[in-house]
Amino acid sequence: MNYNNNIYTLTDLSNTIKYSLNSTFSDTIRLQAEINQIQLNNNGHCYITLIQKEGNALIAKQRAIIFNNDYTPLTQFFYHTTGIPLQAGIKVLVHCDVTYSAMYGISLIIVGIEPEYTIGAMAIARTEILKQLEEEGIIDINKQLIIPPLPLRIAIISSKTAAGYGDFINQLNNNQFGYKYKTTLFHSKMQGVDTEHSVITALNNIYTNIEQFDVVVIIRGGGDTADLSYFDNYNIAAHVAQFPLPIISGIGHERDSTIIDIVAHTTVKTPTAAAALLIDIVNQSQQQIQNLYATILQIAQDKLTQQQNIIKQLKDTIYNSAKYRLLASFTDIDKLFNTLKQNAKYVIHKHNEQLHSIQKIISTLDPKNVLLRGYAIIERNNKQITHPQQLNPQDEINITWLDGKKQAVIK
Repeated sequence: MNYNNNIYTLTDLSNTIKYSLNSTFSDTIRLQAEINQIQLNNNGHCYITLIQKEGNALIAKQRAIIFNNDYTPLTQFFYHTTGIPLQAGIKVLVHCDVTYSAMYGISLIIVGIEPEYTIGAMAIARTEILKQLEEEGIIDINKQLIIPPLPLRIAIISSKTAAGYGDFINQLNNNQFGYKYKTTLFHSKMQGVDTEHSVITALNNIYTNIEQFDVVVIIRGGGDTADLSYFDNYNIAAHVAQFPLPIISGIGHERDSTIIDIVAHTTVKTPTAAAALLIDIVNQSQQQIQNLYATILQIAQDKLTQQQNIIKQLKDTIYNSAKYRLLASFTDIDKLFNTLKQNAKYVIHKHNEQLHSIQKIISTLDPKNVLLRGYAIIERNNKQITHPQQLNPQDEINITWLDGKKQAVIK
């Protein structure tokens, strides 16, 4: 093993490193990095941990400090330029002095910052997220869903203490039409490093009971651009874009638009506007139903009038037809009556002739007429005798003439 034969003390080594660093970094340098941690101490100094990543892998880490006399002007300048505070998770280009201490090692003293770099880095990151969503074919999926005509069951992702949540509920429940909505709050952090996990957890909880809801609303109250930057997040955007219910985003301001706004089904600027949108959708559906009702009623009335006219025409036709048939029947009945009358007279006449003939026969055959001609009626035991063979000697008989009767005995 080859090594330097010189023996160094820690002080010697420290002085050598310090001299080397002072020689190399004799002037203030421009350093690009990502803020991993930031903490303001009671003494007014701000301690920052800077990191560098390659993909998701951490490849470098270094401590930095902003002294109290530089902290306020530097951070205010950064905020007024970018619209966001100096915070963890953002990329920065800082001006710093490289120092070395035998007790604390290398330190970076931040004396300046270039906010334009952060703005550019955020814009690049935002563009990359949108490009990834588009390449994956999911950026417009939620927009293709259809909001139901009566979105009365609403899942809300918001902080329960947010003023925007209260505005939304107040606007919804006090609508001028008296519509009744069922709202369920899924409490979530709406700013800070926990925003991603909190919002995604809320979406997962809604999905577990998805059949209970018609639409999802993501709302938050006022805030600065820094708060909105937490919604320029790929993981939240991917969940929102692919969620199976329409999502209404009301997390921005008039001049701001986040990636969540871009992938959501519908975007409004404020929670109150989100409530107004839901009220308007229900009102439009009610108007459509009323118009449809009026149309159906008019069609029904027209059909009823048409059928009444048809029935009247049928009634008149039936009446005239019946009247004609009745008159025709009366004529037929008169003809039939006359025919029956003639036939009856003929039949009666024929029967009278037959009856007269029968009367003649009966008159001819009447015993009284026979007796008038000198004949007599012989009876035995009340039975008429028509032949001599019917009588025997000693039979007692009755002989009847026209003017009397006599008893006799056969000899």
